[in-house]
Amino acid sequence: MDWDEPSGPLPEVKIGFVRLSARDPERRIGNLFHNPGGPVELPSDMLLQISRGQRAVLPEILDRFDFVGVDLRGTGLSDALHCGRPPFEQLNELYTDTKESLDGLVKANQEYRQSCLTETGSPLFD
Repeated sequence: MDWDEPSGPLPEVKIGFVRLSARDPERRIGNLFHNPGGPVELPSDMLLQISRGQRAVLPEILDRFDFVGVDLRGTGLSDALHCGRPPFEQLNELYTDTKESLDGLVKANQEYRQSCLTETGSPLFD
């Protein structure tokens, strides 16, 4: 976790990394880093679907590029974050229009953060 002190006191963290090799290695151009950008879909899952033909990608791209995906910290093939309760379990509203509802939302988020910190531990969570 600390590049400046790799054998220091911080724990090792596993990050899920997936590569789908170009189908035509002789004509390979380079790498495409793939991140779907949403909280639901994981790069590792999407690359698996692409490899099985379950997601449409132009053949020319599949032939000439390696696809690379990294599951972000806490997701997919990477070390998981653990929280004491599911997100939004206690939230009644996501948008606020009063100071009281904003205070309630802030309090719920702080409690959720603390449950994640307690269950996962620092420094992985932080």
